[in-house]
Amino acid sequence: LEKERFLEIKKLAQEVRKENENLFKAFKMEAPEDAIKEKDEFMETIIDSIEGSFSDGETGREEKQIFRANVLIPDDEDFLNTYSKDKNIRNLDGKPLIAYTIESARNSIYIDEVMVSTDSENYADISRKFGASVPFLRSEKNSTDTAKSVDVLLEVLDEYKKVGQEFDNVVLLQPTSPLRTYKSINSAFEMMKEKNADSIVSVCECEYNPLLSIALPTDLNFFNLIKSDNLLRRQELSKFYRLNGAIYISKVSILREIQSFYGKYSYAFIMEQKESIDIDSELDFEYVEFLINRFYKNNEKSGMK
Repeated sequence: LEKERFLEIKKLAQEVRKENENLFKAFKMEAPEDAIKEKDEFMETIIDSIEGSFSDGETGREEKQIFRANVLIPDDEDFLNTYSKDKNIRNLDGKPLIAYTIESARNSIYIDEVMVSTDSENYADISRKFGASVPFLRSEKNSTDTAKSVDVLLEVLDEYKKVGQEFDNVVLLQPTSPLRTYKSINSAFEMMKEKNADSIVSVCECEYNPLLSIALPTDLNFFNLIKSDNLLRRQELSKFYRLNGAIYISKVSILREIQSFYGKYSYAFIMEQKESIDIDSELDFEYVEFLINRFYKNNEKSGMK
């Protein structure tokens, strides 16, 4: 996209986001059909404005896509593995951990609505400060440590549907991956289009090859566990990949149907290891803090924003 077109679309998307929050508030006072009618009228205005912003009078693939994706950012420790209370709003180099994911999502050209799912008003206020929508709080049912990510996603999609807003795609971005960039999010969407995929899940190369791993006996004896004639040089080993938890994208219709990101037409999106750090311990947090200060201070170069 040309820069001026992208900036105009982003401005319009922000108007949609703000109007969407207003509608959720109004929904408690208006009949559902009135709220939906108001939403439809507003979206017609937005669509007319978008079409008028292009010299050829037509919107291309990228311009259409930006209004069809919703991103969900789960915020609390009940939903994710945790090592400390409130880690997702912990200060990381001057801003809350969750802010990094919100900013990357907002800067993706393929994402319209950036929504944080939370059951906490405090988390909601912090998320709104950094530009995310929090039009409603997560239900008690989906705020337990047994809640599944798909159930949280479907709850969010159902709430949006009640006020007349539906999406073709939904994106799950966990806040514990702060080094994931908007460029990677864009590339994952582009892979989804290229493959005509139902879903995309991010992976990275394993830090340690599992072929070099063994199960030890209780007495820790190595005898017959490793044979020198079977050992290969590290360069000769096959590559192995692991889920990195950074990006999950799915067509909404498929997610509703199979309630999983792993279907017949699901594809792996390979990311660099430096973007794939998933904060799950104090050591992880300190390592990310070091990387940000050492390599990512210039956000324009890193693409974090």
